[in-house]
Parts: sequence; C-alpha cells; structure tokens
Amino acid sequence: MDIDAADLIGVLDRAGIVAFAFSGVEVGVRRKLDIFGLLVMGSVTATGGGLMRDVVLGRVPLVLDNPDYLLWALGASLLASLLIWRRRKYPRFLLAIADAAGLGAFATAGALAGIQAELSVVAVVLLAILTATGGGVVRDLLADRVPLVLRSEVNATAAGVGGLAVWFAEPVSSGGAAMLGVSVAALVRVGGLAFNIHLPHPGGGEGEAGAAAVRLRFFDAPGRARVGSNNPSKVSSARKLASLVSSHLTFLETFHAGDSHYRRPRGFAGRCWSGLFGPPQGRGNITATGRGAGQPDPR
Repeated sequence: MDIDAADLIGVLDRAGIVAFAFSGVEVGVRRKLDIFGLLVMGSVTATGGGLMRDVVLGRVPLVLDNPDYLLWALGASLLASLLIWRRRKYPRFLLAIADAAGLGAFATAGALAGIQAELSVVAVVLLAILTATGGGVVRDLLADRVPLVLRSEVNATAAGVGGLAVWFAEPVSSGGAAMLGVSVAALVRVGGLAFNIHLPHPGGGEGEAGAAAVRLRFFDAPGRARVGSNNPSKVSSARKLASLVSSHLTFLETFHAGDSHYRRPRGFAGRCWSGLFGPPQGRGNITATGRGAGQPDPR
C-alpha cells in the first residue's frame, strides 16, 4: 500500500530535524556559545529549511502548524548539548551519517512538497535544495562565516540530485520515491565527504589556499617582486609579503584548513578513512601546533 505524500513529508521532516539539530549545536560549540545559544543554533538549523520551503509555497509553515516539530528540534539540541557538557565527543562517522541522512530526508521532503503542489521539475529540484540547505545557511550566517554550501560542500548538488530522483520515481510509488531520494542524496553527500569532492574554485585552488595562490601570482618567487622598483623600501616590503603568503600557502597545502590539522592522506583507502572517520591513529600524523616539523602527534 502506498503512503500519502503529506505523511511522508511529516516523517522526513522530523528525521531531518533531529539530524540537523546536532549539526547546529556542533557549530555553536566551536563558536563558544552558551546553552541558550546552542539551543537556538540547533533549532534554527533544524527548522530553517522547512520554514523557507513552506513560505515559498504560500502556506503556514509546518513548524508552526505542528508544535511537535519545535519540540523535536529543542529536544535534539538539548541532547547534543548535554553530551557536550558530559564531555562526550561525537564520533566523526556518526556525524557524517547523521548529516547525510538529514540532507536526504529534507531534500526528499522538499521535492514531495513541490510535486504535491503540482510544480514543474525545476521548481521541485529548487525546493529540494532550499529545504536541505536553508537551515545550514542561516546557521552559518549566525556563526558569522560564509555558508559552507557556497564554498566547500556538495550539499546543494546532493539535494538537487535527490530531488530529481524523487520527481522521476514519484509517479510509480510515493514511498519508493522517498526511499530513492533519501538514498541518492545521502550517497552523494557521503561520497563528497569520503573523497573530499568539491566544485571547482575559479582561483585555481580550494578555499583559502586558492585565494593565497591568486595573491602569489603578483610575485615570481618569495624573494623577488615581479614589478621592478628602485625604491629599496618597496622591494623589501614586497619580499616580506611574498614570503608571508608563500609560508601560509605551504601551511594550507600541508594541513587541512578545518579543525582536524593533519597531513592530507594519500590513496583510495586513506581518502575514504579520512573523510568518514578522521585521521588514522598511531600513524605519526603531523599537527599544526607549535611542535617541530616531523614530530608525531601524541594523540
């Protein structure tokens, strides 16, 4: 027996709310927010995408029409905060799985809402992307950083592919389309994490490293300015700037720009392990702390 689309949207929304609440709390902890700030970050991340979707569709947001939505968001945020207060670290692979599952659930819910409103395939895909990424965009803006979806992740791509899969399969079975959409979006997201897949950066690099590479183009080498000058002070300043940018570029190439400062893994197995489980333990990973180059990480 097929499942009603409205019931599917409700189930998928609640699953996404719980998963994304943990993500919001994690970002709040990095920004050193208090318990109220953590609850706000978790709830906004969990409900922001669905609220935007419902506003676009011109209906009362489900988070306001169903009081348990907000209870799910607050409960999951409180649970995540308590785990942090008890000094329990989240296993990285669990966070990756929760993030991928929440992304797939929200993307599928957005696509089903668009199909239920009898919108075109383009609108269905856009609603899937908005529902899956809207909360994360608000989270990152509150955390005073450029949204990850705009610079270093394939969340929007995964959500769009999942929404398209739902649109293709929905005429056959709503339940089957929901399962397919969640699976496709989650697999694309996990693949992006495992293999460090990002969309290309026009600067010729990834993130800050690409920006540093663009700045380096003004110099031939760390010790020689491209534009000649007879003024010794200008040449000296150019040399200092080039040396500084070069050292930062080398640092960014050696270490990840995120919170896990370790040497980039090599090979298929290393990339998979690093993307899902973090750096391999006991391999003498080099950290970005004040220890000398080549000294093993005592962790």
